[in-house]
Amino acid sequence: MKSNVENSRLAVLRDLNILDTTPEGPFDTVVGLVADLFDSPICAISLVGANRQWFKASTGLYASETPRDVAFCDHTIRGEGCFVVSDARLDVRFASNPLVTGGPQIRFYAGASIMTMGYAIGALCIIDSSPRANFSKSDEYRLRGFASLVSEFFTIRQEGWPASSQYHYID
Repeated sequence: MKSNVENSRLAVLRDLNILDTTPEGPFDTVVGLVADLFDSPICAISLVGANRQWFKASTGLYASETPRDVAFCDHTIRGEGCFVVSDARLDVRFASNPLVTGGPQIRFYAGASIMTMGYAIGALCIIDSSPRANFSKSDEYRLRGFASLVSEFFTIRQEGWPASSQYHYID
């Protein structure tokens, strides 16, 4: 049986009515900006459900979801701040993960929790197929700031997007 915290977290996610929705400009803009800022081939807004993680927005990914049991973002939502893996091949938690051994061949991962109503419902993450040892505290601060912005967008979305939200980031 799931813990009360997990049940509450899933209820908050469910109440957002965002899972399996179509792309929306503000979220697409964030992943484009974050990918550029960190020179990352992959960036995603991941929402972690009971059995899967679903990508509200992404760049460089071709899947719309993955099973939760292989999701790096599942580890992110369990802690505070950023969760960083410099080289997934060298980390016993991930070395045999199919996302490491196969496509997209994750080596580097950095994720910041997206908090809504006090619960981590997902993560804003960057992923690279090359290891990175130089992800700094200021990089973590920036990533957490963008994750906080995504959380604010969830609130605005529930209240009804303004007409200007139809614009998308163009690279």
